[in-house]
Amino acid sequence: MDYLKKGQRHALRLEMLLPTKTNILNEPGPG
Repeated sequence: MDYLKKGQRHALRLEMLLPTKTNILNEPGPG
């Protein structure tokens, strides 16, 4: 189960780092 949590955290980090369509619409990306 731990590895699953780590995978989810990694995905969340990627989403935060990489601007998604919804993220761009919601708020401007970094920079």
